Amino acid sequence: MIYEVEFKDEKEPLVFKMVDRYGPFVQEFMTLLQCERLKIQAPRIKGLLGVGTNCGGFVMTKIQASFCLDDCHSKSINSTLDDRKRWYQQISDALQALHGVDYIWGDVKPANVLISEDGDACLIDFEGGNCPDWVDDELSDTPAGDFLGGFGNS
Repeated sequence: MIYEVEFKDEKEPLVFKMVDRYGPFVQEFMTLLQCERLKIQAPRIKGLLGVGTNCGGFVMTKIQASFCLDDCHSKSINSTLDDRKRWYQQISDALQALHGVDYIWGDVKPANVLISEDGDACLIDFEGGNCPDWVDDELSDTPAGDFLGGFGNS
């Protein structure tokens, strides 16, 4: 569950992601830290809230998105072939960088790629799992599963 939040003196738009299971929380938190270190387009961790409670989670930057890749199929999003090639390359580069430090994206699907207002592909949702329409169960939470989701070169 994700909520927009505001903090006094914080100028960036933020969201709070409530996490109900420890394992996925740690996976997403650590992967987002790696994304920041590797300069991958993804939300940035700003802090933790409610750790050890029933409504714990983390605060992160909100991606100011124009749309998600899933919208390209359901809405009339006008994107050029050059746009799509650039997004593919950005996603592929991000996956290669994550896999290079033994991290994965996990829940690979078009709904988890936001296209920022600047026109760049931004990855979200790193808590693992899979969408059977995009990644086979046996490849869930593996680098091969990330590539099976249609992004990158295995």
